[in-house]
Formats: sequence, structure tokens, C-alpha cells
Amino acid sequence: MPKEKLLLADFVYGRDNNLHLIRILAAYAVLVSHSFVLATGDGANEPFARSLGVTVGAIAVDVFFIASGLLVTGSLLVKQDLREFAWARARRIFPALFVMLVLVVFVMGPTLTRMPLSAYFADGATYQYLLKSATLVTGMGKSLPGLFEHNPFPQAVNGSLWTLKFEIRMYVILGLMWLLIRVLLKMPDGVFKAIVLLVAGLAGFMHLKACLGFGAYSQSVHLFFMFFMGASIYLLKDQITLSWPIFAIVAVGILAAATSRTLFPVAYTMAIPYLLVFLAYVPAGRIRAYNTVGDYSYGTYIYAFPVQQALASCFPGIGVWAMTIMASGIVLPLAMLSWHFVEKPMLSRRRYSSCS
Repeated sequence: MPKEKLLLADFVYGRDNNLHLIRILAAYAVLVSHSFVLATGDGANEPFARSLGVTVGAIAVDVFFIASGLLVTGSLLVKQDLREFAWARARRIFPALFVMLVLVVFVMGPTLTRMPLSAYFADGATYQYLLKSATLVTGMGKSLPGLFEHNPFPQAVNGSLWTLKFEIRMYVILGLMWLLIRVLLKMPDGVFKAIVLLVAGLAGFMHLKACLGFGAYSQSVHLFFMFFMGASIYLLKDQITLSWPIFAIVAVGILAAATSRTLFPVAYTMAIPYLLVFLAYVPAGRIRAYNTVGDYSYGTYIYAFPVQQALASCFPGIGVWAMTIMASGIVLPLAMLSWHFVEKPMLSRRRYSSCS
């Protein structure tokens, strides 16, 4: 008998997958990528930036946004509750973010600032950084008084936080689309699906056009496309076949495109969604053991940059790989503590209550 075809819909409802592993690898890829710019001051030194025109850190961010679009769209459509959707997104991002910011502003900052402590704590910029970075409404705070002024990449405290602003915007857009179409206009699920696919397609067209040199590149459009491509993948789960032959063809195609800086961004954009969902759901066995450890990706992502900047400040002239190794040894314990004592307890509070 012919082997039954595997569809993405057969996998997306369970938690026995490789997404935790993929996300921690992506977070670590961001750490490695940032070591080049934070140790040398020049992001062009990153090997993939020179050969492909795309950094490994940028690829990792795309992985985060595709996975996020896939997962949060599934969460919204399964729960059909916008308040619970918003509460789930808030408790995933903000508690761990706030703990990290408190440690950076009130522990690392006073320890490493070149200003007198009285001046550091009296400077309004200290609290402006905390407030802006904790809310992310208008983006992240950039610098703290007297901190990292003479680093190769000066003053920036936590450059990784820039993506969170876009992540939150994607949540808001997706939630408002669902509210308008399904709740206010009471249109069927098919209309919501069609509109999500349409906006993803338009964003993809604009992004690919820019990749081919026929328009200005936009970071917002790029991330919008990645997120809503993830959302589209969830909506098309009954039509997406997961097979090793297709995976091999896509992988070989993107490897072949790697010989051209012009072709690779286009091929990569088209290939990364399928490669991600296949690797997330098909490979099984011992690789799934990582799920028993925990999800350390967010903690790794939000702590790595300030730790790397601290190393650059404390060890002037530190090399790329020395920074990577030393930062890894510091960031992993912080990520583990963040998961077990902040993120996991908050995520266990599943029910939204207007009285709590």
C-alpha cells in the first residue's frame, strides 16, 4: 500500500515537536552573530554578511517571526478569545523582560557606569530607558548614562530588543483583524483566512521586489511578511504536505542559491518557511528529548546582548570567539533561571480574569 501522506495539520495541535530546540538554536545564532559586531564594531565582519548578504542573526530573527506567526495564530483560532490571546502574549513577553531590565538598570548599570553612582541614579535617562524598554510602545531605550561609551559598538545596552516592538505590533494587527472580521462583522472563518493570506502575499511581493532591486527595502515589511507567512502556514495546514523529498529539493535549491548574493535572499525567503515547519515537526526520536529541559530561547535572546556588551567593557580587545564562549557561559544560567522562576510560572497562569 502507498505510504499515507503527512500533512502539517497532523502535527500542529500537539507539543511534541522540535520548536523549543529550533528557537534556542536561533537565539544562540543571534548571540554568535552579535559577537562579530560587539567585539569588532563592524557587523560586516560577520561571515554570512560577506558571502550571502544576510547575517545568521537575521536568519534567526526570521525563524522567530515565522514560528511566532504559526503558533499565535493557532492559539487565537483554537481559543477564540481575544482577551485570553492578549493575556497570553503579555505574560510571555513582559515579566521576563522586566526582570532583565531591572537587573541591567539597577545592577549592571551601577557596576559598570563611568559616572558617579549619585549622578547615574539622578539622571532621568536612567529611568527613561527603563520605562521605554519595559513598555516597548515606541521602541526600546538605547543607552544608559556612562555605560559602554568606549565599547567597539558604543552605548547600546540591549540591541536585541528592537524586534520585540515589531512582535507586539504583529500580535495587535492579527488580533484586531480577527476581532473585526469574526466578532464585529461576524464573517465566516474563510474570510479571515483569505484576508490573512492576502496581506501575507502582498507583503511577500513587496519584500521580494525589494530583494530584486525594484524597490526600497523595509524592515517592517520584511518582518510583517515573515510573521504573516507563519500565520498563513497555520491556516493552510490541511494543504501543506511534509515529506523528505520536498524538504531535500528545497534544501538543495537554497544551497545552490548560496553561490549568488543576488539570488540567495530571494531563494531563502521562499524556502525558509517550509524548511522550518518540516524540521519543527518531522524529525523525531532522541532529538525530542530537549523538550524535557525547558524553553531557554527567550531568556537567551534578551540577556545575551547586555552580557556581551559588559564583556566588551570589562575586557577591551576581546575577540569574537572569546566573547561568544564567555557570554554563553553567563547567559545560559540566566536563561535557565528566567525560564524556571519567571517565564514558566507566568505561563502556567492560563486563565484571564478581569478581577485578578
